[in-house]
Amino acid sequence: MLTAKKPASPAKKPASALPNDDSYGDGLHKMTDQEQAIYAAAVRRSDGFDVPSLPDVFAIGLIQPAGRNFAAEFIRRYALIAIEDQNEKRKTEGGNQLRLKEVIKCNLRVACPADLYITLEAEDVDTREVDEYEALVMARCRKAERRGSYL
Repeated sequence: MLTAKKPASPAKKPASALPNDDSYGDGLHKMTDQEQAIYAAAVRRSDGFDVPSLPDVFAIGLIQPAGRNFAAEFIRRYALIAIEDQNEKRKTEGGNQLRLKEVIKCNLRVACPADLYITLEAEDVDTREVDEYEALVMARCRKAERRGSYL
């Protein structure tokens, strides 16, 4: 009688190396109480514009800094949408128009839709003064939607 050992399924995740580490088997883990406290304080303090990087954490709705590999042109496109939105408001209020100078940083809450927390420098086109602004922009799956920016 032949008794062949059945090969392990490649779909099975490896056993956790550490007891009770909440590992998903892919290097990610649930947010610890300490990480949660640090993250929550940063979100409250900055409204999501200045949050710590938690690269090995999995959590739904987590706001994370955009990585260096994230498409800069994608972020710039949404920064321009925020500037256009702000310029429309300024036009009706009689304020000076802004011109995008530079995207300083971007944090993302990836879901559908995605929220982009963009910190940028913009120049007043009349006075040439450059200032830092923050804009929250919602990106839909196929088209951009303007949402109350904090400019």
